[in-house]
Amino acid sequence: IAFGAGGTVSRCNVSDICYLPNTTVGCAFLFYSGTGVSSDGLTVSNGQVGVLYEAMPGSASHVSVSGNITGVPSTGVRVQDDDASLMAQAATAGAAAPHVTSPVGEEGAATARSRATHASSTTMNVALDTGCLVGDGLAGSIGVQFYSYGGPLVGSASHLELSNWADAFQSGGANVTTTVQNNSITACLAHGFASDVGLANDARLNWWGAASGPSGVAPGAGSAVTADVIFAPFRISGADLTAGCGFTPGADNVIAAGPAPSCITPANACVTIPVTIARTTSDQVRGFSMHVQLSSNLQLCSGPSSITEGSYLNSVSGTSFQVIDNGGGDYTVDGVILGAPCGATAATGTLFALAVKKVGPDGVGTITLASTVLRDCDNAPVAASAGAPLAITIDSAPPSTIAGLTATQKRTGNDADGTTKIQIAFPAPSGASSIEVYRAGFGHYPEYDDAGGAVPATPSYPPSAPWALTGVTASGQYDEPATRDFWYYVAFSKDACGNVSAVSNVTGGTLDYFLGDVSNGFTLGTGDNQVSTVDISLLGANYGITLAPFDPVNYLDVGPTTNNSVNGRPTTDNKLNFEDLILFAINYGLVSAPQDGVVPAAATASDAIRTKSAAAHAAGDVITVPVLFDGAGDVQGASVQLAFDPAVVEFVSASPGELLGRQGRQSVVLSPSAGVVDVALLGVGTGITGTGKLLDVTFRALRSGDPAMMVANVKARDAENHPIALTGARPVLPTQTALSPAFPNPFGHTTRLDLAIARPGHVSVMVYDLGGRLVRKLVEGDLPASKQTLQWDGTDDGGRSLPAGLYLVRMEAPGATMSHRIVRMP
Repeated sequence: IAFGAGGTVSRCNVSDICYLPNTTVGCAFLFYSGTGVSSDGLTVSNGQVGVLYEAMPGSASHVSVSGNITGVPSTGVRVQDDDASLMAQAATAGAAAPHVTSPVGEEGAATARSRATHASSTTMNVALDTGCLVGDGLAGSIGVQFYSYGGPLVGSASHLELSNWADAFQSGGANVTTTVQNNSITACLAHGFASDVGLANDARLNWWGAASGPSGVAPGAGSAVTADVIFAPFRISGADLTAGCGFTPGADNVIAAGPAPSCITPANACVTIPVTIARTTSDQVRGFSMHVQLSSNLQLCSGPSSITEGSYLNSVSGTSFQVIDNGGGDYTVDGVILGAPCGATAATGTLFALAVKKVGPDGVGTITLASTVLRDCDNAPVAASAGAPLAITIDSAPPSTIAGLTATQKRTGNDADGTTKIQIAFPAPSGASSIEVYRAGFGHYPEYDDAGGAVPATPSYPPSAPWALTGVTASGQYDEPATRDFWYYVAFSKDACGNVSAVSNVTGGTLDYFLGDVSNGFTLGTGDNQVSTVDISLLGANYGITLAPFDPVNYLDVGPTTNNSVNGRPTTDNKLNFEDLILFAINYGLVSAPQDGVVPAAATASDAIRTKSAAAHAAGDVITVPVLFDGAGDVQGASVQLAFDPAVVEFVSASPGELLGRQGRQSVVLSPSAGVVDVALLGVGTGITGTGKLLDVTFRALRSGDPAMMVANVKARDAENHPIALTGARPVLPTQTALSPAFPNPFGHTTRLDLAIARPGHVSVMVYDLGGRLVRKLVEGDLPASKQTLQWDGTDDGGRSLPAGLYLVRMEAPGATMSHRIVRMP
């Protein structure tokens, strides 16, 4: 568009415009010596000059220039005034002009001579806005060039992205004024902006490819600038690039409240909110003033003193900080730097902070920055905008408490490290966003209460030692403690604001190892999560001994337990006997299943035991007495006490009878003392079934006569370690009802009392404190004529440990009432 014409050009795509050889430069778009051209959406690829405005005012928006096929430096956009001297030369010579970016050489001589008389005195204005100009990476290439041969030229450029040029912007000639702002100028070979001396170039608020600003005469690391280019302040971020390639700078320096460190809750009744500045320009900020408006359900925790100065200004120099209460939750907050240095330039910082609390019901409170003012060192405005209002959740209601918390030992599928996993389960509590599960052990494995262990007290939040946080965060997950113990668990639920529920129920205690897992085949006392032959052998090698405190093999003393089962906590009795054997036997083969076999049919509907008479003998004879058994499949193990006259015979040994060999399972026979024989089937399955010889018991005659041996007493247990009554046994019943004194007395952790019941009936054994208050029921109910062993661990009926002191234990039974004093030590 040329020679006095004007108009509009839009949405045009031009490529491959060049002269070869390049004696004249080809232009994709040429706007020359006219009334004005407004262009929009011009796209140029592989050209020598993308867009040329010469002696033509106008504007260009959404310009895209890329590529070059000639191998000579290209120019994206060139803006220049009329070259009267060159036209005069052309008119005089009547020939084409030299190599210039204008159609002078194309004009007729008469036209050129007529234009030579034109002296450019009218100001030429060209404005560029939004565009993507990618250079060819050649020396001498120019992204945008403003050039005047003397006539006034005013050029502007904004929202352009320029990269890979030798000079992104160039200003030359004379009488040129440029305003180049809010552009992205990166990856320049020589300059981001190069200017001839004496020209006026306002290149503030540009992104130069580095937060430190341009290089050259400037101190930064970005694209260089020359003298006569005003570059400060500059953008310190170039991240806001749009998909259309037009540079959209970040918002003005943003002042925002928040984030809130948490919701306002009973545990966090007063929260402190920072008001921060995020810089997008490099201006020095000397002072600020802003209004803060609190919603009606918020107020300052302690009045205006709750608004405190931040470090953004006072880290630079001394400051003055003022707060004005305007009423209605509105406050004016002012801060200024006093003296030198005059201003702050850090990219981010805190201007001030305010501490707020709730007023009235729960809900959402807001903090709004109603107005923001920033000033520089000359008291000139620094562009600033306020962030969105900050919403703070106000929540005083905790989530529901977890009920029904359970902890279950994982019985199969564990690794071989000697500790098992424990599965934690609970119904999902309402209102919870997270769950915390804590554990604490009874302590002092393997002697537990004998060594000072105790049920941990129910904790409040946050739990302190011995309670420790686990990795369990949801129902059904597993916990695996690193050490052996009897573990208790509690749980707390939390909502999104951090409100914490009341403590859950305390689980009843869970083992994280198998009772009887005492060897891994290499190291004694170290398990492998299996109860196998090596464990039974280790028990057998120490069977019948009495242990001392901290005995090296005290890990074998696993019975009796708190509930007689293999899941209970050992209440160690310092003896290795049938109470331990039966637990080993029940757990036998938990991981490696016991050998399958043919199980004989039950011979009877009930279980019975008896001995077979032995023949008369002479002194020195070895006598074998069979113990016969009728099994209904209930008995897992039994401890058989034989009655005999020790003056006539002495006990030698016991061995398994053929009935045990017919059970299809491994068994073990051990004797802890003379005349006592313990037998157990190993593993889980049907108990002893069928009729036959259970044991062969060997005696040696001390003199001639009738051995007169019989079964005096039997303790029989099922697969759950529950007692089973046998027929045929003849227990030795007490002839007098009595309660023996406690032993030991005084005691630290556990004491024992032996109870003899001569007549069946209602029996009670109670523990009272010195005030006469009942603290523990040891026995309450109908008992047969029998012998009983009672234990008291110093706790009340709720499992809580009682203080040291004097206590009274009282027995009431048919025909007898007795009491004893017991002293509990600290």
